Amino acid sequence: MERGLAGPRHADRRSRYHRKGFEWCQCAYGLQRLGALGPSKVVVGVGAGHERILYWLTRHCRQVVATDLYAGRFTDSIAAEADPAFLSDPDRFAPFDYDRTRLRALPADGLALPFRTGSVDVAYSLSSIEHFGGHEAATSAMREIARVLKPGGIACIATELILEGGVHAEYFTEVELRTHILQGHGLVLVEQADLTPPPRHVIDDPVWLPHVNVTPHLVLAIGALRWTSVVLFFRKPTRAELLMWGARATVRRATRRIAAVVPAGRRR
Repeated sequence: MERGLAGPRHADRRSRYHRKGFEWCQCAYGLQRLGALGPSKVVVGVGAGHERILYWLTRHCRQVVATDLYAGRFTDSIAAEADPAFLSDPDRFAPFDYDRTRLRALPADGLALPFRTGSVDVAYSLSSIEHFGGHEAATSAMREIARVLKPGGIACIATELILEGGVHAEYFTEVELRTHILQGHGLVLVEQADLTPPPRHVIDDPVWLPHVNVTPHLVLAIGALRWTSVVLFFRKPTRAELLMWGARATVRRATRRIAAVVPAGRRR
């Protein structure tokens, strides 16, 4: 991993690391391990703002398209990561040298991505999908990501997993994560999700927001609520895989029907 991806956000505040550094590094590492990047690949960031990883990706693929509303609460709040100035002056937010010819910024809604079906090699969304309008909207965003991905394409999704302290209109309990992010869109997990919570001593010593200058951000807290980031990798099945899985499902259904009507003593 090149230096700088998770480094200090500001040169004059070297002790401050962006809380999403973990997600950027996990996304970059996973995409490399999966062989998802390369000189022919098109990558789309969904709710990407002007995040550091966009600039890193220009070194590893043909084109990077950053999509976001570039308006609203993420332009001037403590979580300001979608400054509309990025649309006309991406150099202003560049944390290191990058390939300017490969980066494009595009105002777009994550629930209606302006790309053809099956036209994108990689799509990612890092702690953004939960802010698209609640849990059902997150499911819709997952379906949009699935739509624009090519068969065999990879999606990296990071979002907020509640560890304890109740429910939240945007963040996910484990049950809500499984319902709204892990299913309902046709993508398949690259490997089984490990949702094991951090050790108790980590949960009991969270970073209290909005005090964002403390690192590392393993567990975050507001009031009684404790949450952390979960990073998930999905793949869009190919047509051949869908046909194969359909055939297997047909065989399983037929086997169950036979088992239900044929007495055990007559089965051979």
